[in-house]
Amino acid sequence: MINILLKILEKFTLDYIPSLPISLRTQLYKNILPIRKLKDKVLLNKPKSQQTYQDRVDFARTARIGYDYTGSRLNKYNENVQLEKVRTSEMDIYKFTPKNAVEDTFGIYFHGGGYYNGSITAYKNIISQFCFELEIPFYYFEYSLTPEFIFPAAHEDAKKSS
Repeated sequence: MINILLKILEKFTLDYIPSLPISLRTQLYKNILPIRKLKDKVLLNKPKSQQTYQDRVDFARTARIGYDYTGSRLNKYNENVQLEKVRTSEMDIYKFTPKNAVEDTFGIYFHGGGYYNGSITAYKNIISQFCFELEIPFYYFEYSLTPEFIFPAAHEDAKKSS
């Protein structure tokens, strides 16, 4: 029974809420967050002291799939922005360039996600909107995520990216 309720919650959170106007989304997400935290406890299904490294990796990977899916649906990609992967880096860096970009100005998008979540899939649509509205190029980098990489790996990646 609990698994059915969790599936309904996921469907509602990942498919229905992103289709609503943003004014409604925010309040719904605030109300659902405590339920999703309970869902996370059910998924892990054991006290924190008994969780293995592999349990944390599996949980993070599952969470990332949902996060990417939702992030890719919250906004539409602005087709007036060119996206390219910068190949000269030891990490994945992406450059968003709007038509009529302002010269000698750019932004760097540091995504959230608690150091374990977030990717180009989740954020490319919103970055394209910022880029187009501000008329400046933006850079986005894929920093190392936990639990596969421990703190301060993400911070070190941020330093390398600049």
